[in-house]
Amino acid sequence: MGIGMLKEYLADSKRKKQDKILNAIPVKRAKLGSNVNGETKKGSLGMDCDIIRTDELKVGDLIIIDDDGYIPADCVLVKSALDTGEAFIMTGQLDGERNFKPKMALKEI
Repeated sequence: MGIGMLKEYLADSKRKKQDKILNAIPVKRAKLGSNVNGETKKGSLGMDCDIIRTDELKVGDLIIIDDDGYIPADCVLVKSALDTGEAFIMTGQLDGERNFKPKMALKEI
């Protein structure tokens, strides 16, 4: 029983450490008239954005993800750089698959 508890503790510690790393990943959040503290840069779509940590994201935030960027949360694809409105994502960390999966942007906003 003590060995099982030790294994659980070690697994929890490892998950906590990994979560801390993932929560610190910088993300570009589009500025939509809100007053947010943070570094301001131009996003790839030409709009101002704040650089924030992943753990500072809130429901409804509009984020800008560049090529080969990390997607930090469940997202709805609003716009793509491709004329077709497609974006291709890898979900290897979720399901182990290594193939690109196409996602379509919303038709109208």
